Amino acid sequence: MPITRAEVIHRAATIWPLGHVTYSQTAVRDPGWRTDCSGYVSMCLDLAKPGLSTVTLVTEGHLREITRDELHPGDLVGRCGPGTAGDAGHVVLFDRWEQEQDQAPDTYWAYELRGGPQLGPEHRVIHYPYRDLDGYQAYRYTQIAD
Repeated sequence: MPITRAEVIHRAATIWPLGHVTYSQTAVRDPGWRTDCSGYVSMCLDLAKPGLSTVTLVTEGHLREITRDELHPGDLVGRCGPGTAGDAGHVVLFDRWEQEQDQAPDTYWAYELRGGPQLGPEHRVIHYPYRDLDGYQAYRYTQIAD
């Protein structure tokens, strides 16, 4: 079922309070999604509970690759698809480019749930594609309503 970009961003910012969720690849939080990056993205996109993985988001046809220039609020940036299970993959929800004067932006605001001691989700600035790590790509949810 299609979802609007505004709905995706609203879900990212409100369903789980920012800074109040412990990361876990196995735990589930009300209203029923896993508390890892792909569970959080699944919740934002209103996909099946407890959430898809970085692998199945791609292999089940929910995401398609796009270019950096095509990124809009509600799109994703991640290391997804075959070979990205568990700690090998990661995905964040793109919000907007951080504008810099007179140059193309290389940082963006994203909603993210990541491992580590901090509680998430977070709304933070990230260097494109993802902290200069290899294997990250821009994606679009196939059911996003433009």
